[in-house]
Amino acid sequence: MNGILASRTPSTLLGALSSQGYQFGLFSSEGFNSPLYRQALLADYSLPASNSQPNATTVTQWQNWLNKQNDNKTPWFSWVALSGANLSGDSAKTRQRSYLRQASAIDEQIHNVLTVLQQRDLLKNTVVVITAQRGLALNGNADSAGNRASLQVPLVIHWPDTPAQTISRLTDHQDVMATLMQRLLHVRTNPVNYSQGEDLFAAQRHHDWVVSSEENKLVITTPQTTLVLNNNGNYHAYDAQGNPLKDHKPQLALLLQVLTEEKRFIAN
Repeated sequence: MNGILASRTPSTLLGALSSQGYQFGLFSSEGFNSPLYRQALLADYSLPASNSQPNATTVTQWQNWLNKQNDNKTPWFSWVALSGANLSGDSAKTRQRSYLRQASAIDEQIHNVLTVLQQRDLLKNTVVVITAQRGLALNGNADSAGNRASLQVPLVIHWPDTPAQTISRLTDHQDVMATLMQRLLHVRTNPVNYSQGEDLFAAQRHHDWVVSSEENKLVITTPQTTLVLNNNGNYHAYDAQGNPLKDHKPQLALLLQVLTEEKRFIAN
């Protein structure tokens, strides 16, 4: 993360879209206030002031922008970032009530976006990706890095002329980028040169694990376990339910494979 901010590395996906003549519409209920957006990924784009606003306002702004694309034959790309749920309460039951109340309002705004696309007959030639930045743990230790509920997020994709299917294997946010680059933009560059993601529609993953980072911790997720490695080299393991594995032996081969891939990608 620090390397990306220091080098002001822009988004490879947005760069590819721009080179193919796409018009951009960038909208955020939190004003893209993260340094990751303003100092790196979106540093080349004009962004509004980093002020928070209601999700309904963000969707309205997107719809107004979309209306201006009505007679334009130029392809377009829009990014609509809504504020997620902010859980409150000490008990699992209280957190669940808080989540259900807020999630319903967010779902309503997503429905509004899809309704606009449907009414304008745009779904027949528009790829739609619905996902979230991070998950929310309603049960167990919400602060535990091994709680898989904090790592797992929804991923729903509408891809025209593609049969409906359910992907049950592990996936990663970076897979969305790699898939769009290869299947939508038809970029011929090998994905390993710009992403750690894989094609979501491939028959199987190259690696049976996904990796993420949070608060200076490297989190490795496999179908059975979650491994957490911090900057000091401390290693913790959890089962799929987020329970600590006290006598878990370090999986050296897996750690070596992950760290080698991380080093390779950073070097590129």
